[in-house]
Amino acid sequence: MKPNSNDWTSDNEEASNEVAARASAAGRRLLLGLLGRWYWVVLGAVLGGAVSFHYLSKAPKIYSSTATLLVKDQAATVLSKDQPEEIDMRSAEALNTVAERLKRRVLLENVVSREEIRSLPGLIPEKVQWLPEWLAHRFVGVSAVSEAPKAEVMKPAELARKLSGMMTITVRRNTRLVDITFSHPMPEVARHIADGVALEYIAEVSDDRSSGRTNTIELLSKKADEARVSLQAAQKAFAAYQRALASHEELEIKEKEVIELSRRLLGKHPEMINAKAQVVGLQERFLDDFDASVKSGADEAYWKLSKAEWKPGSKPLNEQLEVARRMVLSRTAVLKSEIQSQESVFDAILTKLQQSDVNQSAKESEIEISSLALLPDTPVSPVKALILMVGVVGGSGIGLGIAFIGVVLNNKFHSVAEVEELTGMPVLAAVSRISRGALNDLAKLPEAEAGKFEHEKDWDPKIVFRRGLSSTSFAEMFRVLRASITLLGFEEERKITLFTSAIPGEGKTTCSANFALAAAGQGKRVLLVDMDLRKPAQHKIFGLALDVNQAGVSGCLTGKATLDEAVFQVPGVPNLDLLLSGARAPNPGELLNGGRIAGLLAEIRGKYDVIVLDTAPLLAVPDARILAAYADNICLVVRADYVPKGAAHRAISLLESGKTAISGIVLNGFKERRRLIGGSYSYGYYKYGSNGKSSSYGYGSYGTYGTD
Repeated sequence: MKPNSNDWTSDNEEASNEVAARASAAGRRLLLGLLGRWYWVVLGAVLGGAVSFHYLSKAPKIYSSTATLLVKDQAATVLSKDQPEEIDMRSAEALNTVAERLKRRVLLENVVSREEIRSLPGLIPEKVQWLPEWLAHRFVGVSAVSEAPKAEVMKPAELARKLSGMMTITVRRNTRLVDITFSHPMPEVARHIADGVALEYIAEVSDDRSSGRTNTIELLSKKADEARVSLQAAQKAFAAYQRALASHEELEIKEKEVIELSRRLLGKHPEMINAKAQVVGLQERFLDDFDASVKSGADEAYWKLSKAEWKPGSKPLNEQLEVARRMVLSRTAVLKSEIQSQESVFDAILTKLQQSDVNQSAKESEIEISSLALLPDTPVSPVKALILMVGVVGGSGIGLGIAFIGVVLNNKFHSVAEVEELTGMPVLAAVSRISRGALNDLAKLPEAEAGKFEHEKDWDPKIVFRRGLSSTSFAEMFRVLRASITLLGFEEERKITLFTSAIPGEGKTTCSANFALAAAGQGKRVLLVDMDLRKPAQHKIFGLALDVNQAGVSGCLTGKATLDEAVFQVPGVPNLDLLLSGARAPNPGELLNGGRIAGLLAEIRGKYDVIVLDTAPLLAVPDARILAAYADNICLVVRADYVPKGAAHRAISLLESGKTAISGIVLNGFKERRRLIGGSYSYGYYKYGSNGKSSSYGYGSYGTYGTD
């Protein structure tokens, strides 16, 4: 059966839509996170503005003055004295060459070595101390403004090095104008040095032009003499081989005749014998002429290097003939080429000499001053508006970057919307961060009434259902939790409510106790069971000793006590009974397994309207997973700004893998942040909510439990 292509396309579209939805949700969370951290952007902008104002208060005012040179439209020698080639001043290359020459440190050294420049006041700018005056004195021990070294005692090279960074050379586009701009805190210094550099360069170019042309003619004349000597030597050497070349040519003709005769006549024919004799005679004459050329001394330098190869009479006639013929032909070919090359060089040098004579008569200067520098009256920097804009925008950008890093690296839950979106679970109630100090202030009673509530004095301060607190927003949060759990289904079918958390310290013990008190306030019979057999804490919540009732849960499960013997009423609360964990069990995990826990819970279900189970954290020990199978309502307490998101996801996964559906999440320790743009909502703080300090409460450490 072929797969339906429409189904395949539909699946792909659904997957693409899901990916797009996730990306959109992630982008929305990122945007909301950045908006929620707007204060970083504002803080960055304020700090950036403050830094900008501080910079403007410290930075010296800089004045710029510009002298302009005009490079004329003609050929000129502007490179160096050692380079005779002239360049076309109309080219961009020439203008850039002028600009680079103006940047030379030696040019500025010549300017600052003048007495009138060195004596200018404030020639060397004072060093700015960027620290505030009081801070510089306190920590650095120096004045906020350091004294500058005296220009009069500095060497020109050192002075030029300090001032070189203040000079800029620019070529105006589509013109032959070169600007020399000098920037300095003192306007007079800027004008004098800009003019000084321009005038120094004009003088230097004038000297280079006159001396450069003279040097060019001298160099060309010397090169011409050298080329003439080389040409004459080559011609003389070639003339020495003329007789040998003529003999060789005559020998080659006669050898060709012998070859032609050998095709018609036998070797003993008189004509053939006569022709061979003539060839031998020509060979001997050629060898004599060649040996005379070698000994003539016209090409002595060459034969000093090749004398080992030519030794007359040391070899048979045929071998000597072969060597002589090869050497005379190769040497004369080299000499011919050398003669042609030297003639070309000599002609080129003569042409260059004629051009130099013409250029030497030119009187027009190729570079002149277009305009001298003016005394600046307004500073060019710092630009206040630009500095302030850069400071504010840069600070805002840094603040936005910090906010972005905070959002990306954040691994905690902060808001109801964030919990619901990332876990996919409903939030049954958002319990604000409860301040112990605020609760203590609200719970204070007059001395006349204090005796009526003696039982409450040992209660944990976070128990909100007591005298002076039951009408506050703190108590109202747990009434919302009670209503949310009631709406999960029929009360007769959903009596057992289990409270757990992912890790210790999330406040599930406090939440379960306050929920039990809220349920008892409706007149229902409520039983609060401390199912944490390893680290019980409900007795501490109500200020009781752990051994107030030795039976407890462990006694009921081991058969040492009945339920009626183990349960007792919470002092001062008529409708609330308490079943503590009892004596410490050596094997809590095994004690909760089997049918004993099911029988105990069934017995409790028949006697009470609401049963609240306070269990151990899910990721610490397996107890809560075992008990979850018997619970009707499972509440996962998630402490805001505390539990890692991965731990909460892992806890939900563990419950789902045990086929126990989580009813919802209680966001505990929640701090209302209006800046989160609707991402959080709760009853908010009561009168003292904003003054309290967050404190550690709840389960405590489970480090002694080991791993499951």
